[in-house]
This record gives sequence, C-alpha cells and structure tokens, in this order.
Amino acid sequence: MTKRVARTNVPRPSRPALTGVLAAWLGRRSRLVRAALAGITAIAVTAAIAMLLYSIADTLEGIAVVRIAPFAFIALAILGLLLYWVGWRVFIGFDFEHESLQPGLAAVIWLLIGFITVLSEIVLAIVFLLQALSPT
Repeated sequence: MTKRVARTNVPRPSRPALTGVLAAWLGRRSRLVRAALAGITAIAVTAAIAMLLYSIADTLEGIAVVRIAPFAFIALAILGLLLYWVGWRVFIGFDFEHESLQPGLAAVIWLLIGFITVLSEIVLAIVFLLQALSPT
C-alpha cells in the first residue's frame, strides 16, 4: 500500500499578463526604437485628428476654410509636439541616468492607442479608396 502525500497549497507561478509582456518587450528596446515608436504614435494620432478636422472643414464655405487653416495647422503642430512629449514621457522618461525608465502600463496603453489609430487609418483609407474607385 502506498502512502498518499498531502498536497500543500503551493501557488503555481502565474503567467504574466499581456500588458506585462508588452512592457517587458518595450523595456528591451533601445532608446532610439522607443523614441521612434513615440514619434510614430504622435504622428498617427495627430494625422487622425487632422483628417477629422479636414472632413469638418470640407463642409464649410471656401473663405471660412482659408481663414481657419493657418490656426488649424499651428494647433496641429502644437498637438503633435505635445503627443510626442507624452510618448517620450511614457516610453523613455526624463531620467538622465545611464539606465532609462522601464516602460509600464502607460507605455503599453500609449502603444496600443497608436497601433489602433494606425490600423483604423489604414482600414478607412482602403474603404475610401474603394468608394472612390467604384463605378457610380
């Protein structure tokens, strides 16, 4: 007869969440790659907002667009710089040590916002291209 060994309640090591895996992946990238990701995200979000503004301006009268356009360009440039600053803050940080900041949940969320924005821009561009090319 064999003796039964009492099981102890030893917790199993849990797998890290997807956000933890992405944060670790971002942490292994160089500063240059993370700065490029911050820039691409800022450009994508700014471009999406610019396209929304353009679609609104497309419905206005011609002279109103001419008056609004310089201010819209300046506002978009400032917005793009602010978004890049946010991306730099979450991806790299403002620590001037030899070791850079380890990206966390905020960096993962910012990267996902950029990815979803780029993906939606691509899908919308394809849809509008198909609409433009369709015989009417």
